[in-house]
Amino acid sequence: MDQVIAGLVLLALVPVIWWLMLRAWRRRAAQQAAGGSDLPGLPAPAPLPPGAGEEWVGGTAEAPTPAAARTVTGTYVSTVVSGRPFERVLAHGLGSRSLVELEALSAPGAGTPAGQPALLLRRPGAASFSIPAADLVRVSRARGQAGKVMFGKEDLVVVTWRLGGAGGAEVDSAVRTKPQQDADRLVALVEGLIAPRGADGSTHGKDAA
Repeated sequence: MDQVIAGLVLLALVPVIWWLMLRAWRRRAAQQAAGGSDLPGLPAPAPLPPGAGEEWVGGTAEAPTPAAARTVTGTYVSTVVSGRPFERVLAHGLGSRSLVELEALSAPGAGTPAGQPALLLRRPGAASFSIPAADLVRVSRARGQAGKVMFGKEDLVVVTWRLGGAGGAEVDSAVRTKPQQDADRLVALVEGLIAPRGADGSTHGKDAA
């Protein structure tokens, strides 16, 4: 009987623990958005450009579309404060793990959304956003970040960018591509967005995060 009672008590505590965790998550997200002593206020990232839409545009491996050459799919792992791989950014939905399609939009044209060059992240069930090419800092490979650790393998692609534009906080968004061999292609796509800005002193490369 004592074991039954103990089991019922533990069962009753589960929703309470989940509620406390959710409350702490939301409080931290609000603190990050507002700013504090350890971190400047983090603004919301740019939305998808007009005409981009939430639907994935690359098709499938069996039936690719013309946009497939500029898209990569995978798992969005997390976004963290740059240089602090376990300081997850929770504000504006950036802390939510999700599936993702990344599209490197180098220039508007036939079949592409209107807007400036940018990296688009379409996230079903989570907040989609875009990173203007001007805010991209570098792209690298890493073994781990908050939400995922790959022992012995640099399976994560980490995109470092400025949240809020010039002068904004640098953050690292990690993605695990699917299929995994698309990781190099994603690195190349992001580097292609950064490379045209080389004259203004921007940096990029494959240094591990």
